[in-house]
Amino acid sequence: MKEHYTEADENYLKAVYAISQKKGYARSIDITEYLGVSKPSVSAAVKRLEEKGLLKNDPHMFLYLTEEGERIGKEIYERFDFLEQSLVKLGIDFQTAVKDAHRMEHDLSNATFSALKNYLRSLGLFEEGEQSPEIL
Repeated sequence: MKEHYTEADENYLKAVYAISQKKGYARSIDITEYLGVSKPSVSAAVKRLEEKGLLKNDPHMFLYLTEEGERIGKEIYERFDFLEQSLVKLGIDFQTAVKDAHRMEHDLSNATFSALKNYLRSLGLFEEGEQSPEIL
């Protein structure tokens, strides 16, 4: 059963995960740019995620995911990545695919997502472990 975190929590964790994978670190300003949100929104989210034990902030203002935070951020990023690629491969234009994948990444049950992945792989659209070449 999937834990329930707010969509906002998942988006921030996904952002920290994606940015950290590309740059090796994440800062609040990076999240502001990645998500297109205000600095006060990021500050409030960082505080909330720290209180939930999902994120750490060091004295140099670098953000790090805890083990649980990384698990969630990675899961949401991989869901988004797979859904966006799937929609594009099905002929949906890129802009619409991104928009729809953002909506779908939070709402699909694990069972539905797994079944969808297995079905699309059975059609030969994806190899096991296939991911976008660029994480951001």
